[in-house]
Amino acid sequence: MSLSGSCHCGTVKFHLEASPNWLTACNCSICRRLGALWIHSEYQQITLECQPSDTLGYSFGPRNRAFHSCILCGCTTHWEGLTEETETKIAVNGLLLPASVIEPLKIRRFDGAETCQYLDKA
Repeated sequence: MSLSGSCHCGTVKFHLEASPNWLTACNCSICRRLGALWIHSEYQQITLECQPSDTLGYSFGPRNRAFHSCILCGCTTHWEGLTEETETKIAVNGLLLPASVIEPLKIRRFDGAETCQYLDKA
């Protein structure tokens, strides 16, 4: 089953190979401000449909991820890994999927601010 989502204006689209088991709410300094609910995956499970110039990337701190937002509507769409440790990782903002897809999903809390562990059991 493939799922598709997009930013508000449709410039940045993504496709997931499989339905997620949950959405992740992270409390780190950037995720808390973005208000995103992430779907984490390996790069080969998610297809991005956009040009590199369609997004503005933002990286901070250890610079192991770049958070991307659409340059037209401003929606934060995804993050991509930038280091050897994270380069195969990607996450998309689950809130950009249709509401009917995300409403039944569990939201797991992730402590990205301190322990880098989930605060609940899967």
